[in-house]
Amino acid sequence: MDLQQQLQEAADGQAAADGNSGMSQGSGGSSSASRTGHSTDEDAVGAGRVEEEGEEESWERFHAQHSQARFFKEKRYLILEFPSLAITDPPQHIAEIGCGCGSALLPVLKANPTCRVTGCDISPTALRLLGRAAEQAGVDAGRIRTFVLDAASFSDGFSSGGKGSCEGPSSSTSGTSAGSLGSSNSNLSGSPLAGLEADSCLLVFTLSALAPEDQPALLAHAYAALRPGGLLLFRDYGLYDMAQLRFPGTQLLGDCLYRRSEGTLAYFFSTQAIASLAEAAGFETLECEYARVQLRNRKNGAAMRRVFVHGVFRKPLGAPASPVSPAA
Repeated sequence: MDLQQQLQEAADGQAAADGNSGMSQGSGGSSSASRTGHSTDEDAVGAGRVEEEGEEESWERFHAQHSQARFFKEKRYLILEFPSLAITDPPQHIAEIGCGCGSALLPVLKANPTCRVTGCDISPTALRLLGRAAEQAGVDAGRIRTFVLDAASFSDGFSSGGKGSCEGPSSSTSGTSAGSLGSSNSNLSGSPLAGLEADSCLLVFTLSALAPEDQPALLAHAYAALRPGGLLLFRDYGLYDMAQLRFPGTQLLGDCLYRRSEGTLAYFFSTQAIASLAEAAGFETLECEYARVQLRNRKNGAAMRRVFVHGVFRKPLGAPASPVSPAA
């Protein structure tokens, strides 16, 4: 299946999701862009009551509500966007912060038979759904490690993420509990991901779910997760994306920051903003550009003009073992 077919399949599937949820999401179709794109991610733009609760509670409630079906389509285009994910020799260790129920990691596991993955998320329910989906897809449980992490906190421990998960970045055969692993790593480096030595770290529609003051902490976690020379693979909402233009003014919290009707946040990036954030965390910028995509909804014929930011950032080869501390 080529990329255009993947986009259209996502469009057809998303039409049903749009009709059954309180979220309004774009749908795929024909594409015109210098880079490829998609429109089936967390671009909720519906007006409604704003929940006054923490991000952890908002995401846990969201995943619990959609526990019987995969709300987000698998992001199979990531292998095409980020060719390093397809490397099979040597086998790759791929991490994802904010992995949710596996819409990014599962297609990577299916496409790359030699890779192993480590995923973390703020929602235990999401991680349980990932484990269940991996089992249903026939993915070897030994290739997947998951744990709970609040990426907005730089000195956060972690705990086991349920079925298909392990105690944390260290080997599950070590006999060390999840809590003690998280505390030990945090004391040493400020991040429980330190020492993971991943070849790549995915940030796919995750950084935008945090308030600007919390974004440096997440990038510090990503820096800690990577080996020297490892790649941060970034995909998120771009400035003036259709989803941003659809938000009512009542849901604007600050410059480029909105609160969705179900309580989660949405931030829209310029290329300059994400490059500056990544470089402040210690990364080198290899690629950073807009992916402008025009898609058409087959169901109603509406044009969907999407703007995403695509980025590839590298942890320097001579980088120290400890991560750069997040900006105050």
